[in-house]
This record gives sequence, structure tokens and C-alpha cells, in this order.
Amino acid sequence: MQRTYISFHTRFIFWTSITATACLLVLYMFFMYLSVHMSYALDHAEDRIVAQEQTFQKEQQRYITALESFHISEELASDGFSKITSPVFLSRTSSVAFQGQ
Repeated sequence: MQRTYISFHTRFIFWTSITATACLLVLYMFFMYLSVHMSYALDHAEDRIVAQEQTFQKEQQRYITALESFHISEELASDGFSKITSPVFLSRTSSVAFQGQ
């Protein structure tokens, strides 16, 4: 029985191909993980921004109520600061602030 000799060049190409294929599979799995992780993070970032906006609106309402209870809003309005307590102004300000994050 004669043993078949496989050249060094053939063995080198074979094992290099196997190694390259394994590395590509690992990279593929890593990028799939990264894609899923980033998608999950983006979904929850949007939820977090909505929660912050709701919290801000509650604080805004409490602030306006406090101003009205102390009749400060009339004093501020007479000084030209009524725009600050306007819900439209505050919601636009919060939108700009949240877009900056």
C-alpha cells in the first residue's frame, strides 16, 4: 500500500481556506449581533426620549400651576414674559433640547 503525498502548497491552501472561512463566519456572527444590539438600543432610546418628554410636560404643568397659584404669571405677562409659560413655547423648547441629545 503506497501512501499518497500531498504537497506543502496544497496543504497550505487547504488550511488557509478553512481558517479564512471560520474567520468570516465569526465576523458575520459579530456583525449580526451588532446589528440586533443597535436596533434594540435605538428602539429603547426612542422610548426613553418619549418618557423624558412626558416627564418634562408634567414638570411644565406643575411650574405653570405654581405660577398661577402665586399670581406670578400675571406679573410676568405684564413684563412681557408670558411666552415663557406658554405650553407651545415650552414644548418647542423641549423638542429642540431633546434633539440635541
